[in-house]
Amino acid sequence: MTGPGVAAVLDVRDLRVWYATPRGPLLAVDGIDLSLGAGECLGLVGESGCGKSSLGRAILGLLPEGAGCDGVLSVAGVAVMSLSPHERRELRGEQVSLIFQEPMSRLDPLMRVEDHFVEMITAHRPEVSKQEARRMCYETLASLGVPPRRASQYPHEFSGGMRQRIMIGLGIVLRPRLVVADEPTTALDTLVQAQILEILRGLADDQGIAVLLITHNIGAVAETCDRVAVMYAAKIVEVGSVDQVLSRPGHPYTQGLVASVIHLQSETLSSIPGSPPDLADPPAGCRFHPRCPHVMDVCRTTEPPPVAVGDGTVACWLHVPVGSHPAPHPSG
Repeated sequence: MTGPGVAAVLDVRDLRVWYATPRGPLLAVDGIDLSLGAGECLGLVGESGCGKSSLGRAILGLLPEGAGCDGVLSVAGVAVMSLSPHERRELRGEQVSLIFQEPMSRLDPLMRVEDHFVEMITAHRPEVSKQEARRMCYETLASLGVPPRRASQYPHEFSGGMRQRIMIGLGIVLRPRLVVADEPTTALDTLVQAQILEILRGLADDQGIAVLLITHNIGAVAETCDRVAVMYAAKIVEVGSVDQVLSRPGHPYTQGLVASVIHLQSETLSSIPGSPPDLADPPAGCRFHPRCPHVMDVCRTTEPPPVAVGDGTVACWLHVPVGSHPAPHPSG
């Protein structure tokens, strides 16, 4: 966690991301605040469609045409939204990189692995020779457990886990300050998942890289991350240390997510009733209130403020003293 006087590698303030739809703008990210320090691993969790990947792509300046974005977003002290498209391309790779969830769809099947590295390195650093770029490739692959001799092979000659290591290598070869890993263990078996998560943890511990891990996997967050942010319906509803959020969750949504995790002692299956709201027409007040077992009248009308709880914050009226609740709206 960033401390006093230490600049955050990632600083997000009141960030909004929206997409144009026939029914009007769909807010995929709505007023989010988030920070991430060097050498820190932050897990971003939540159900599908809550806006996690939109947040990740906004950080990299990779939103599709037609999407809108405003607020404050800086990476390594650089205001991302003030950059030109060319400057954003330069920022990616040098300061921030993205690790995709499907490496086979991101690697060119007609290019050898080392050619992927040479192309990327020389695009960002034209002064680097191809020979030097290959040396950087071999060193990076070796650090990730991929024998350098295999750099002359094609992507289809590698297993899924090895391809993901190659994707991580492409993401870190230029030593960025921030890595955004979007579901990096999808479709991998349990053992390989653990190996990939260990590599990501090592990026933070050994190289001081800030890692944003976007995932559905609560277990992965518990094993890998320092802090966790819980996202629901385009908003962050809880942030705190992994120990606090997963052991003593404060938001009813987080409580439901944690309760739904299956472990060796599980005797019954638990789930959160209902479905996430339509982000083109979200409910008033707390967006979780239609599914919440603790819903109060204030939840239906007024959005809860983030409240300090332990070492983090929770956006829930349960943590606001009743005397501080807003007066009910007059009827009629």
